[in-house]
Formats: sequence, structure tokens, C-alpha cells
Amino acid sequence: MHGNFNNYLIIGIFVVVIIFIVISQIQAKRRTKALISLAPAIGFTFEGDDWSDPSRALRLQMPLFDRGHSQKFRNVMAGQFGGFDTSLFDYWYTTGGGKSSHTWTQTVVAFTQDLWLPVFALCPEGILDRVADAFTHKDIDFESNPGFSHRYLLRGPEGDKVRELFAPRC
Repeated sequence: MHGNFNNYLIIGIFVVVIIFIVISQIQAKRRTKALISLAPAIGFTFEGDDWSDPSRALRLQMPLFDRGHSQKFRNVMAGQFGGFDTSLFDYWYTTGGGKSSHTWTQTVVAFTQDLWLPVFALCPEGILDRVADAFTHKDIDFESNPGFSHRYLLRGPEGDKVRELFAPRC
């Protein structure tokens, strides 16, 4: 009797996992279908899941693309916005390996221009970021805007140039 319960439990967990996978795939297909319809409505072209021109991805030099492994570009749309070449896509990458791997996904909008800007990363700042910064001191903060500095993590390899870019103009 006890053995049957364990078998049913294992089968139940297996069924739930299969249902979760199927629902995730259905949602991903719906999102892709919606983006295919949206792209021409906003003046963009839908380029699919892989860029046929890998040099385009290389032009998007962002610290985000240095993270993890198994990077993928999905639902890529390209067009013009505000006079800039613009790419909109879902970006996936994996950190760790085996049982401790985690796949991250986020939607990215990237503007390409001929104007030089320093490489930087700007993201919401969490408690772990504040703890890490106590040791690394890489977060660029502004005494003139403590609210911004508290809410956002700003950093880049050329810290002084990034600070100048974001500093309020007087």
C-alpha cells in the first residue's frame, strides 16, 4: 500500500512538470506570434530567433553580454526609433552548471549610434549590490542625487567618464 502511494506521488510530480513545460512553450509561442504582429505596426521588422548577421550582436557591446554562457537572442525585432538603429529582443543566458545552473531571460532594447559613449551598466540596486559595493567600491554614486544613487547601481570600466555622462548639468 505504501509503495503504491510513492508511485502515484512520483507520477503526479512528473505530470505536473510536463504540464508546466507545455504551458511555458504555449506562452512562448503566443508571445512570438504577438511580436510578429507588433513589429510592422511599430515600423520594425521581425527577424526571428537568431540574427543572421552575428556582427550586429557584436556591435552591441554591453556588460550584459559578458555574463554566463549559452547566450541566445530570441524574438529579434529591428528598426529605427528616434533616429537611431534600434534592436529589441529577448536575451537568454545561463549561469552555473548542472543542477546549480540558472537561465536568466530579459527583454532588451538597444540603440546603435555613431556617437561614442562609455560602456556602462545601469540597473536597480538591491541589498546584495549594496553589500558587494562595500567591498568593491565600483558603484558610481552622486552626492547631489542620493535618491538616484540609492535606487540604481551604475558602473563601468571608465568610471570617471560614466560619472560625467550621468552628472547633472549646472
